[in-house]
Amino acid sequence: MLVMTSLSVKNDSPNEKPSVEQHSPEAPASPASDGPTAIVQNPTSEVPEARKGESAPVWKDYAYKKELSAFHRMHRKVFLDETEKKERQELLKNHRVISSLSELLQAPALTVDEVILQNVALDLLLESLQDAPNGEALGVLKDVVSNGYIEDKSNSLEARKSLGEVKAEVLYQWSALQPQKKSEIERLLPGPVSKKIWENVRYQQENNLAESSLELRK
Repeated sequence: MLVMTSLSVKNDSPNEKPSVEQHSPEAPASPASDGPTAIVQNPTSEVPEARKGESAPVWKDYAYKKELSAFHRMHRKVFLDETEKKERQELLKNHRVISSLSELLQAPALTVDEVILQNVALDLLLESLQDAPNGEALGVLKDVVSNGYIEDKSNSLEARKSLGEVKAEVLYQWSALQPQKKSEIERLLPGPVSKKIWENVRYQQENNLAESSLELRK
């Protein structure tokens, strides 16, 4: 997952994920010099340290942990047998599971286990979007982008950082997969913090594109 505070997205290499820049929620974001690749293939390979705070009830009561665990296992494999391929397709088309991801992606992840589960949820959501561009995943993405939690300064900074990271990843991946929806994405942004994240994401994408063009000319 993009490691993202509510104020900045920064990366030191086109092939690496952005690192955390610690700022207060009121500080301006600095433009990044490089952006990540268009699709993060396995964002669960790196897990940030657990944050402090009170976990949302969804993490304890979530009903589809078994399904996410199965998807995570298959997602990490290079080759799937026929049974696994069928199981994966069923998960990608399971409307109840995909809809439930909205809860996980709008709840601050404050422990290592929660971060892992949230990353797997994001993997599943993005693959479901690719499998069915106008399916259930699209509604979940809209929910995450329009969520105003990180705009509210009364919420804890750690929780806002957690959901700022999720929103940055969703904005980057969704707009990369469906660039025709960028105008719609902009209309969903609920406030200035989300708009700053979007600004940084767009800067990264444009910078990536320019660097790719230069590489092709060599």
